[in-house]
Amino acid sequence: MGCYIDKGRRDLPKRLDTNGRIKARACFNAAKKRGFKFVGLQYGGECWAGNKPGKYGKRSNGECNMNCKSNGQRKCGGTWRNMIYDLRKAYRSVAGEKPVGCFVDKGKRDLPRYLGTMAPATCFRKAKKTGCRFVGLQYGGQCFVGDRGGKYGKRPMRECNMTCRSDKSRKCGGTWRNMIFKFR
Repeated sequence: MGCYIDKGRRDLPKRLDTNGRIKARACFNAAKKRGFKFVGLQYGGECWAGNKPGKYGKRSNGECNMNCKSNGQRKCGGTWRNMIYDLRKAYRSVAGEKPVGCFVDKGKRDLPRYLGTMAPATCFRKAKKTGCRFVGLQYGGQCFVGDRGGKYGKRPMRECNMTCRSDKSRKCGGTWRNMIFKFR
């Protein structure tokens, strides 16, 4: 959802971690198990949960720029700033795929095998049958697979914001941007 202000009377009132180093996935899972709708990562790894976020206002994502203590690749809010996620919109796997992120693509393709343009669910099912480890969605529905992914570099998720042509509820990469998933 984005970056939100927090105060002493917490926006998301339930703290779920004890040492400030909880991994994001563990935070999300703990909040889901307890029936919360929203979770916030704050101050490098604090995990906060609740059902009515945003009472103090939204801020630019740049204010939630603190690296997670458990994973320096992910941002975990900031000082009195929650990076809030809506657990009701969490990613649901189709064929055992797990999102990795947004990556650059070039003429010599990062994921070299093109399966065609199709709905994401169809892409994931076909990709799984190929035996490849990675699948990428690009340019609104192009489906690519390969055994390695990401050789041209990772980009912010906002660069993979093209809506899928056949499934308006999902994002399908962008122009020369692969939304890459890996099979577990």
